[in-house]
Amino acid sequence: MLLTNLQSIANGSVAILSDGVGSAINLTNLSAFVLQTGQGSLTAQNSGVILLNNQAFLLANVAINIPAGNPVLPPTLVPSGTLTLYGTAWHSYRVEERNTLQPGSLWSTNLVALTNSFQAFAAVPPANMAFLVMDFVASPPILQLARTPDHWVQLVLYGLTNGNYPVESTTNLLAPWTPNSVAMTNAFRIFAEPPRSTLMQFYRFGQ
Repeated sequence: MLLTNLQSIANGSVAILSDGVGSAINLTNLSAFVLQTGQGSLTAQNSGVILLNNQAFLLANVAINIPAGNPVLPPTLVPSGTLTLYGTAWHSYRVEERNTLQPGSLWSTNLVALTNSFQAFAAVPPANMAFLVMDFVASPPILQLARTPDHWVQLVLYGLTNGNYPVESTTNLLAPWTPNSVAMTNAFRIFAEPPRSTLMQFYRFGQ
């Protein structure tokens, strides 16, 4: 199925299914699949192929199901009630949003460390939101505390690929800092979650 003129899907109940060897759906000009009303799905199974472009875009209220072994897309299972970013795995992205019904409203920013081509990173946004999605590399580096899906926190360092950054940590500001030299292999580095028994954790870093 050739749908190269399709650029966005904004409303309704839309199910896209590529099922079986020889089944292919070409969506290489799709730049948004953000449903304000209705529910959507994107499924490629039994060696079915869905072709997407090389530019990052957002999906909302879209369930994504790509089983392992797909010839084009990586394994993915994302529920519909999420805001999902599609892009190049192991790139970092800046997603900015603002309410178009509030004149002069400021853009709010989400940093997304993309570990899969599809990644849910927020709840479905309210109506009338505008978005900007940019592939970015942090220079100077950015150290961020990110929320995990199970409502814990995780440290993420954004910086230059092949960069090396000193990150220090301590559980007590009166105690010595523990040094850690972080060698970057991508545009971001995700640290292991701190133990749930840790009451306080402090970080600092330099260049």
